Amino acid sequence: MKNLMLGILSCSRFKLRSVPDYFFRGLKGEGIPLEARIFAVIDVYDALTSDRPYPKAWSKEETLEYIREQSGKHFDPQVVEVFLKLEIDG
Repeated sequence: MKNLMLGILSCSRFKLRSVPDYFFRGLKGEGIPLEARIFAVIDVYDALTSDRPYPKAWSKEETLEYIREQSGKHFDPQVVEVFLKLEIDG
């Protein structure tokens, strides 16, 4: 649980771009705990596919495409690969 919380505090962004290290606690890439990298993908999937007052939920296909596009940027590519396999093969 400590690793998960530390990763969430790091904002769990897999690839950093010109954002101050203090904001991310110096964690990036595989330095972010695996639990947090997994949580990042699941959290975005849930947020995008859930109806909210604004905006409306995305379709499963739109959400999976967005996650694919963010692989290696916002998400760990290995985590995305496993997530997509599990989600598609169900």
